[in-house]
Amino acid sequence: MDKLNANQQLLLATAWVDNNLDATEADLLRQILGKQGIGAADIESALQTQPPSTSSLIAQMPGAQAREDVMRDVLRMCFSDGVLEFEEFDLIERVAGQLGLNEETLERIRTEVSAG
Repeated sequence: MDKLNANQQLLLATAWVDNNLDATEADLLRQILGKQGIGAADIESALQTQPPSTSSLIAQMPGAQAREDVMRDVLRMCFSDGVLEFEEFDLIERVAGQLGLNEETLERIRTEVSAG
């Protein structure tokens, strides 16, 4: 887990929000983390570990554009298994608020993610 930055750990926390890391979520994490230069062994290790709380991770987030990028990845993770659980919906709202994203920005990002 120590090889992952706060953004990457937030994605992991998003995948685990319903206390279940399914195969689709794990595959998406492997893809995203691999593209970000995290080695396969470190990814597999991270997938086995419950991440820290989202609020402690969000406190470490950078500026506005990076926060929007993080929100895009959070939404992709939540939508990846085709079922939006209550815990994931709640997480989306909570993370958006903690990132300082207003409803208009969140809706724009949701539309982008849904279309892509």
